[in-house]
Amino acid sequence: LALDVPTGGATRVETIDALGRRVHHETRTLPAGAHALALNASGWAPGVYAIRVPAGGAMVTVRLVHR
Repeated sequence: LALDVPTGGATRVETIDALGRRVHHETRTLPAGAHALALNASGWAPGVYAIRVPAGGAMVTVRLVHR
């Protein structure tokens, strides 16, 4: 999962399913800049998910399709 974080620090990584349920969350320390995050989606049902990372007053959201 590729994302760009505007400011560094401890931040939450949340995964939300198409029904708005949080299916995964964790806290990571990320410096500012581009990142490639690995998420274990083996227990997730196939579908569309939103990966949300609040950072520096902004919300970075990435769409993920799990098959």
